[in-house]
Amino acid sequence: IYGGSPSRDGAPLAEGDIAGLADGTLYLGLHEYARRFGPVYKLCFGPKSFIVVSDHAVARHILRDNARGYDKGVLAEILE
Repeated sequence: IYGGSPSRDGAPLAEGDIAGLADGTLYLGLHEYARRFGPVYKLCFGPKSFIVVSDHAVARHILRDNARGYDKGVLAEILE
């Protein structure tokens, strides 16, 4: 996906069957990815990629403690 190069942000790319994300059990699919790839990983859907954070301390840092240091895309509008 990166032309043989590692991801620029260093996040592991979660690869596998997305059926677990699309069948109404999104949480279970994301939980399984976190178990396999760690608490921070990347999901890619077409041209869009998303960093998924499943560790509460990291999420708190991103969303509250250092909120201006991270681009949250559409989430930023919701949080304001």
